[in-house]
Amino acid sequence: TLPPALIVHLKRFDYDYQTMTRLKVKDYFEFPFSLDMEPYTVEGLHRRENSTPDAPAQQELYSLSGVLVHSGSADAGHYYSFIRDSAQNQHAPPTEATWLQFDDTSVEPYSLSS
Repeated sequence: TLPPALIVHLKRFDYDYQTMTRLKVKDYFEFPFSLDMEPYTVEGLHRRENSTPDAPAQQELYSLSGVLVHSGSADAGHYYSFIRDSAQNQHAPPTEATWLQFDDTSVEPYSLSS
């Protein structure tokens, strides 16, 4: 079984041994609002290995609840986050849910269409 919360961390910093400098990876990255991890579970792998991909699967669905953002360089910068408000519209699709931007001492509503 999978844990109730899934945290995905992307390594966005690297080190160039030729120039001996730290680098920030600035490649574009897009992620879904929901992620079904069933294909990666023991049960999901077993179902695929036994050639029964059409057999009903138990979804292991995670919904996006937050994103942490780093702005700046590999040497200095600032973190802020976007968090889905779990007190409001808890079962609403992520695009219809209330999102908040947390930036140091300020908390502001955030529109995903921005």
